[in-house]
Amino acid sequence: MADSSLYDPAFDPPAEVKKKGGIRLGEGLDRGRLSFWLALLSACLFFGAGLHVDADRTHRRPIVTWEPVGAILAIGAAAVCITALILAVRTIGRFASVWQCPWALAALTWAVEAAAFFLFFLGGLYED
Repeated sequence: MADSSLYDPAFDPPAEVKKKGGIRLGEGLDRGRLSFWLALLSACLFFGAGLHVDADRTHRRPIVTWEPVGAILAIGAAAVCITALILAVRTIGRFASVWQCPWALAALTWAVEAAAFFLFFLGGLYED
């Protein structure tokens, strides 16, 4: 290629330079593992927040009481969950197939399920 008259080293990168935006497999798996552990942490924080929310059903409408710790845990869990989702989606987006990074796929599943279960739990508390 270097002997071609159309080849200019200032404009044409060498063949061994990887494509911009590509990601090495090991680096992607590390990001996938990090996003998985963040998703697992968010699930634990959502569970802890759920332990600090009570509903008094003696009245006609249930009175839901949030302890301050529960509110802080829920906010922290939401922040960690969003971070895990963004990291997992960005990691999966760099690969040719979703199945190449199973840790990020598991993180995506855990984060979405943890947030959904917490919202279903809150919906059940506020239900008449």
